[in-house]
Amino acid sequence: MAKKYTKKTIDHEARITTMITDRMDKGELPPWCKPWDASNDIMSPRNFDSNRTYKGFFNSMLLSMVAASRLPLFATSKDHMVKKGEKATWIWVPKTYKKLDEKTGKEKDQFCGFRTRPVFHYSQLQLTADEVEALESKYAPKTDGNAAVIDLNDKCEAVVTSMPNAPTIDHNGGNSAFYSPGKDSVSLPAIECFKTTAGYYATLFHELGHSTGHVTRLDRKDGMNNIRFGSHSYSFEELVAELTACFVLSSCGIMTEKEIDNSTAYIAGWSKKLKENKDWMAKASRLQVRQATTFLIRTPRIRRGMHKSGKVWGLAERQVSSISLVVCQ
Repeated sequence: MAKKYTKKTIDHEARITTMITDRMDKGELPPWCKPWDASNDIMSPRNFDSNRTYKGFFNSMLLSMVAASRLPLFATSKDHMVKKGEKATWIWVPKTYKKLDEKTGKEKDQFCGFRTRPVFHYSQLQLTADEVEALESKYAPKTDGNAAVIDLNDKCEAVVTSMPNAPTIDHNGGNSAFYSPGKDSVSLPAIECFKTTAGYYATLFHELGHSTGHVTRLDRKDGMNNIRFGSHSYSFEELVAELTACFVLSSCGIMTEKEIDNSTAYIAGWSKKLKENKDWMAKASRLQVRQATTFLIRTPRIRRGMHKSGKVWGLAERQVSSISLVVCQ
C-alpha cells in the first residue's frame, strides 16, 4: 500500500526547508563552525617525541584510520626501534628550499613540492610496558568540570543502531570527521569534544549520509569513486550528506535554530561550486537526498519512534528541489 503523507507532515518539512532557503536568500549567515571543540586537539595525530601534530587533511585522516581504537601517536624509526614485521605508514611532508627575499633581503622557505616520510604507530615500536603506560597516561583525553556533557538521544541512537548494513563507527578522527569508502567506516572526534548533543548527531548523520553512497548500499558512483576535493561531484556529495543530516536530525525532533544556521552555512559554502547545471542539480537532489534519508530511517521500528510531524522519508520533492534551486542561484 502506498504511503500516505498528511498536510501536517508536509507543512513540517516545508518549515524546515523555508528556514534554510530564507537564510540563504538573505545572505546573512554566520560562518560554518565545527560542532566540536577544535582547540581540543589532543586526539589529533601527532609525533609523541616532538608533540607536533601532523598537518594536512590527508595525513590526519590516514593516521587516524591507522590508529583505529588507539591513541593516534606516532614516531619515526630514527628515534625508536621498530618491532619485527611492522610496516610503516607513509605521510606527505612539504619540501622547501631557502630563497632570498628581494624585498627584505632575508632568506625564506620556498615551497617546492612534497616528499614522503615513514612513520610508525607507538604500538609498532619496541617500547617497554612502563613507557607505554606513561605515554598513554600523558596523552589520554582529559575533561574538566566545565566540559560539555553529550546526552545520547534515544531516537537518534535508534537510527544509528537500526541502519541496514551499517558502516563501522569510531571516535578516533582526531580533529576531523570523515567517511572512508575504502574501509567503509565513519570516524568522528572523541564524543567529549562535541559542544552539543544536536551538533554531535548532525555530524554523525552527515557522515552516515555519505556512507549510504557505498557500493553495498545506494551505490552513488559519482560521490564515491576517487573524486577530487572541491570538484562538482565532491560538492554535490557534500550537499547530499548535509541535507540528509538536516532532515534526519529534524525527524528525531532535536533540530535547533543553531543547527539550522550551521547547516545552511555549510550548504552555502559548497553551493559556490554548484552554480552550473541547475536542472541536473535539482533533479538529482530530489532522488539522491530522498534515497539517502529513506535508507537511514526506513525500518518500521524507526518510523514508529519518530516525531509525528517529522516523517522525512515522505519529504515532498518540491521542497528538496527548492533548496537545490536556491543553492544553484
